[in-house]
Amino acid sequence: MSVPSERLYALLPAFLRVRDDASGGALRALMTVLEQELVRIETDLETTYDNWFVETCEEWLVPYLGATLGVQGVRSLTGVDDAGSRDFTLRGYVANTLARRRRKGTAAATEALARDVTGYPCRAVEMFARTSVTAQVNHLRGADVLPAPYGTADLRDPARCERIGGPFEQVARTADVRPMSDGLARPNLPNVALHLWRTQAVEHTGTQARPLGGVPGWFQVDALGAPVPLFNLPVPEQDPTVLAGPEHVPHPLTRLELDRLRSATDPLVEARVSVGGDVRTLVTAVCSLVDDAGALSARRPPAGTAAVDPVVGAVVLADEDLQAPPGTEVEVLVDHATGSPGRLGAGPYDRTTSWLTQRDDGVVTWQAGVGRDEVPVGAETVVGDLDEAVLAWNAAVAGVPAADRSGMTGLVVLLDSRSYAAPAVAVDLPDGARLHVVAGLWPVRDEDGVPARAVGDLVPAGVRPHVIGDLLVHGTVQDGAPRPGGLLLNGLLVEGAVRVVEGDLERLDLASCTVTDGVAVAVAGDDRNERLEIVVDRSIVGPAVAAGAVTSLRATNSVVRTDVEDPDLADDPATRAVDLPGTAVVLDGCTVVGGIRARTLWASECVLDEGARRPARALEIAVRQEGCLRFSYVAPQAAGPRRHRCEPDESLVGLTDPATRADVVARVRPVYDGTSIGHPGFFLLSPGCPSRLRTAAADGSEPGVWHHLGHALRMSNLTAALQQYLRFGLEAGAVFDR
Repeated sequence: MSVPSERLYALLPAFLRVRDDASGGALRALMTVLEQELVRIETDLETTYDNWFVETCEEWLVPYLGATLGVQGVRSLTGVDDAGSRDFTLRGYVANTLARRRRKGTAAATEALARDVTGYPCRAVEMFARTSVTAQVNHLRGADVLPAPYGTADLRDPARCERIGGPFEQVARTADVRPMSDGLARPNLPNVALHLWRTQAVEHTGTQARPLGGVPGWFQVDALGAPVPLFNLPVPEQDPTVLAGPEHVPHPLTRLELDRLRSATDPLVEARVSVGGDVRTLVTAVCSLVDDAGALSARRPPAGTAAVDPVVGAVVLADEDLQAPPGTEVEVLVDHATGSPGRLGAGPYDRTTSWLTQRDDGVVTWQAGVGRDEVPVGAETVVGDLDEAVLAWNAAVAGVPAADRSGMTGLVVLLDSRSYAAPAVAVDLPDGARLHVVAGLWPVRDEDGVPARAVGDLVPAGVRPHVIGDLLVHGTVQDGAPRPGGLLLNGLLVEGAVRVVEGDLERLDLASCTVTDGVAVAVAGDDRNERLEIVVDRSIVGPAVAAGAVTSLRATNSVVRTDVEDPDLADDPATRAVDLPGTAVVLDGCTVVGGIRARTLWASECVLDEGARRPARALEIAVRQEGCLRFSYVAPQAAGPRRHRCEPDESLVGLTDPATRADVVARVRPVYDGTSIGHPGFFLLSPGCPSRLRTAAADGSEPGVWHHLGHALRMSNLTAALQQYLRFGLEAGAVFDR
């Protein structure tokens, strides 16, 4: 409410105001204080009516309104995932309470409750319908009616057989009286299985497929050449009274399912061939491209057809579709979807928040676009190769006087999801200049009826470019510069390393990037890069290595790992995940696989997995009096700074028997759903991990790279909410789709 200034003071008689002004204004000050209280009373009166309704009440009132309905034990989880769709707010839960209770006891209501509380797609299965029963001769049931009267499956129906073992199976099983507390769907009359999908479907458009070496015509859809399964794109449920079907949940596509769901307008997986920029769309044919032993098939499709195997993420083309004149580049572009637990590493998701944070309010003064099929609409610079863009930047920054370079900010935008060779020359950042290399779109705006692209305009979403080779960067420092110069990468998939060559670079920032071979910092003579600060956010990187001391490494919600799995090689100093002697390392919500060598170490809510290294050599910290390991997993034998509430230390409290302690240490270890880049459960703690490890973070959620998603908190909310909605005698259990 807008309140006039000195409203109460103006109501006083004029002679009192005159005397007050003459005596110093004490009365004016008193009336100002009283007016502030009046404003609070009026504001409270205005909001009283709104506070009667959960949709419009103040936030602090929501728990009290929920208490009047008996809502207890759940809490909001807003903002734990950038996607937003997985947020859970107590306001919405309370608002829907009455509608849910009118349908309580039904499978559809239980399914909707689990989906809303956890944010995960859900399929509720009443297990009595899966339990084989003796046929009643007076009430015969057909083969398609559940509960099934027979315990055998129809082997002549391949579509039904491929669903066996999943939430949509249509076969009967013998009863299993064991409880459902172990995360397995057990068929029994009182059981209700809630199948939850912790993965999300990520849509990719125009990704350049990778040729499979030695097999002509074969391409892996994944840019790194990994056999990544392809996912469906779930559609929203329209009827809350109907249970979710396969089309409503994100899951890996089977061959029969892809063949059944694809259509002329929506093939789900679409392949195109680009021959010298001329793009042709191929007809999609679904088939198995591997035999029972996993060997590659020699079958080739007819011309104009792309044979797709969604299970191994492969595409095969005929020789006729790949023919091109000498010197003409042939590219295979694929539209598809993959699975991921969340937004991590390079991806086509929206990265506006991370890029704005990286910009640090710097004004972009130079910009270039990189794209194979992009053409300039005005005077902007658009090139077809990353090497050309780096050369253009080096020339531009060299032409600026040294005194002005510290204020120069450049931007290179990679405009598509193609594969590019890494620049042959190093990115030059003299005197504190700064360059951003970002995956995104450079939109065309209408300026006075003329289409144009503006410098500094960028939409960091929609593409995931692939860079093959090492990115080299060289920087120098200008004394007294207003901000540190450096290289900032956002949204790139780098199949190689980011190498800081000899010099004096100040900053290296990786946000939402995947760098397979990690970060390497070179040192030579006086060019020691001592001022370098390495910042890693929401990224997947290989080993971080420096020959000498750099200022700091700060990693947040990231994976830093070494791929060495041989115990004989794991203790080699060159195989550490973080090898930064003399450097302060700060980790927050990270998963580190491999050893860490640093000057000091601060780690909060992390998984410090020693991998194949000996646990005693997992940490080599020079100054242990500084730093702290808190609410994390770290091997008990590792010598590091002081610890606070870490696992398995907490599980070992009070245990003195060496055999018992060794057994606890062996059991309380991180186990992941997958560790290869592109796996749908990439470094997601498996449900088979001990609950003490999955709830070891400070807020009761799992430590590691997916801490910010709050999986354990979501399941805690579900457990509390289910007690109010299950029929008496039923037992519900969560089953994570794996």
